Amino acid sequence: MLFKPFHTTLDFHLKPNETVAELLTHNLLSFLPEASRAISFTIEQLKWDCTSECKYTCMEELSLSGQQKSLPVVKFFGKWPFKRVLGAQEILSSLFSFLNGVPHFLYLVFWRNSYAPKGYYMSNLLKVYSCVCMNSWLWSTIFHARDVKISEAGDYYFATSQIFFSVFLAIIRLAGRKKRTRSVVGFVVGLSLTVFYARYVWFMENVLFDYGYHMKINLGGGVLHLLVWVCWVFVGDGKARAYRWKCLRFLGLLLLAALCEVFDFPPFFGLLDAHATWHGLTIPLVPMWYQFWASDAEYEVAYSSSLKEKKD
Repeated sequence: MLFKPFHTTLDFHLKPNETVAELLTHNLLSFLPEASRAISFTIEQLKWDCTSECKYTCMEELSLSGQQKSLPVVKFFGKWPFKRVLGAQEILSSLFSFLNGVPHFLYLVFWRNSYAPKGYYMSNLLKVYSCVCMNSWLWSTIFHARDVKISEAGDYYFATSQIFFSVFLAIIRLAGRKKRTRSVVGFVVGLSLTVFYARYVWFMENVLFDYGYHMKINLGGGVLHLLVWVCWVFVGDGKARAYRWKCLRFLGLLLLAALCEVFDFPPFFGLLDAHATWHGLTIPLVPMWYQFWASDAEYEVAYSSSLKEKKD
């Protein structure tokens, strides 16, 4: 067993005007002596100290007590009660996050020439994009395995960096083939996004580390990303491209998957909640997105080659 259970008598009855968090804090004191002996080596390696172990056990006991009384599942400290597996708090979200990062790694290392070939003006940016995505999903994997201050900050900040860079990439692609246009647009947009991102991090670090504010920033970035690509498909170069359906397919499926973040629900069997489902649904979308870029690269390289042949 990864966690040796201990038994103690707890008062799980809320007093007048007492919150669940206050009840947990009260019961932490009675857990401390035995909890310190119950932490296994595996759990200890994931930085489950005595206090966090007590919080988890209180949550688990209260959730079980609520289920036996047919009470609705409630959140503790802003999170659903998950069953810990191999010391990981949200094992499926962590696993799915890792699997989202794998295609980025495979395309960058083994299939780079398919989506970022030599002669394609988006090539270098796409390589950077792959690295940004890998880093983001790595921190998501760590955070869902173990929620501590540094892993939470890493997950939030790098997830936002992925969205911002995706917006930058989309705008550069919308700018088209002319190098001068891309350079000017890239400088203005890149500088603006960098300043906005820096302000976002500063606010989170110095004013209020707030999940709601973080989600508003990311939702705004996601909507902007969607709108830029819709412009490319129906107004920009994409309106004349036979493969534009690949872009629309990705955007449509991504939008449907994102509904899981809107319609939140408690975890089934203590493992699969809406957020984990969202991460699971996005795994097959990553190769679809690279397939679009591969088609775009093939078209643009062929177009550039035809222009050179005409000049010759």
